[in-house]
Amino acid sequence: MDIILDGIPPVTRVLLLGGAVMIILATFSILTPVEMMFNHTLIFKGKQYWRLLTTFFYFGPLNVSSLFELHWVYVTSSTIESQYFFHRAKDYSLMLLTGAVLLVVARCYKVVDIPFLSMMMETVLVYLLSRLLPDQRIIVFFVQEIPMRLLPLIFCLMTLFSYGMHMFKIYFTSLMVGHILWYLLEVFPRISGIGLFQVEHWFERENRVNLNDVNEDDLVEER
Repeated sequence: MDIILDGIPPVTRVLLLGGAVMIILATFSILTPVEMMFNHTLIFKGKQYWRLLTTFFYFGPLNVSSLFELHWVYVTSSTIESQYFFHRAKDYSLMLLTGAVLLVVARCYKVVDIPFLSMMMETVLVYLLSRLLPDQRIIVFFVQEIPMRLLPLIFCLMTLFSYGMHMFKIYFTSLMVGHILWYLLEVFPRISGIGLFQVEHWFERENRVNLNDVNEDDLVEER
């Protein structure tokens, strides 16, 4: 078990753990979907802030669909984190938080009307993967190998086939959020010279400063 977990990047590990916990809670009816869904009034007026988390982790009770969704979270998130954000867990966490905030804003202003934002975040990750690593190939449905740039198209067709046109607005909104994140990752730093999602080095610099202070204090005490 430890070997399996060690092979999963840290932030992706948290996402999978959150999704697995929600599946268990839903399967054994410890929490009902109504208690985990996004509800603007209950969150901000009823102070049920846990809904801001559960709405991103709920994929339903244990079944083929929920396992499939969790599998795609693993594929997309682990690939992005291990290749684009290699050893930059804090940068990746900040990017995910920004995406979550954008989705919550879209939901609060009724751009979309959906009880759970987990599938939208999954679509955001799919879009990011297709733009950040477009030429890398991935196996879909455990059979066909395709370049990652085609993933949004595959997901679009799956969405239309499974849910119909009424889900297209939700899917399109997810793509727009993904595009905004891609722009902030790839384009904005080149224009402004500012990397909004490059905070890892700040923490490393702070740790080095603190370590130097400790070493200087030790030298003073030795003298």
